[in-house]
Amino acid sequence: MSVHGKAIAATIIVIFAINYAKSECAEAKPCLCVRPDGMGLSLAALAGIGPLKNDNGSVVFQPCKNANLTFPHSVAPQPPDPSNDCHNTSLCWLNNDNNTINLGTIEETHWHWSEKNPELIISHGSRESHIELICANRGDGPILIGPNSANNLLKFQLSSDKLCITDMRPKALSTGSVLVILFFVFTGLYFIGGAAILIYCRGAVGRETIPNYEFWADLPALVRDGVTFTLSGCSAVSYERI
Repeated sequence: MSVHGKAIAATIIVIFAINYAKSECAEAKPCLCVRPDGMGLSLAALAGIGPLKNDNGSVVFQPCKNANLTFPHSVAPQPPDPSNDCHNTSLCWLNNDNNTINLGTIEETHWHWSEKNPELIISHGSRESHIELICANRGDGPILIGPNSANNLLKFQLSSDKLCITDMRPKALSTGSVLVILFFVFTGLYFIGGAAILIYCRGAVGRETIPNYEFWADLPALVRDGVTFTLSGCSAVSYERI
């Protein structure tokens, strides 16, 4: 293979590796997927809303946990079929025959990052449900669309402004936070360390253990004089009066 061919092959491998890293979860939970590059998606904000339904109420989806999913006008099949039980599950479908069909639990759910949007894939029995998660800037709440079915494959779309991919890496401390931490650290070292030196090296007791006690005792008066001087227009007369 020529040098040019090797360079092309190496480029293809790198691109494939990057795309693969973006398609897998380095950290995966029923409610969370974080890619190796730190970008990820959490469904926690939708979990607290409660079961989500499509427009005609034929699909109920509970993100992040299993729940007892019910349909107010459904009729259970006779005799009861355990595969149609929508209790303690995550996704349930009321089909055209008015039968409730369990489409899967949280334990049967895994993440998949497609080229367009991340998906939740729920496999239950012979059926597989794909829920495409779409970031949509809308203020009217999440919208669930589907199913579009082909044989035992059911496809859904869930759109919400809470489904946007974000940087999930821990945020660094701001400059202000660092300064506040340093202030308290050095203040503690000043008073505690100074008191220890005064006690063990000079035998100080009582208020004498406070470093530079005279300065701190006079500080309130100095602050008062400074405020008075400032409010008086910083004039020489006011300074002499102080």
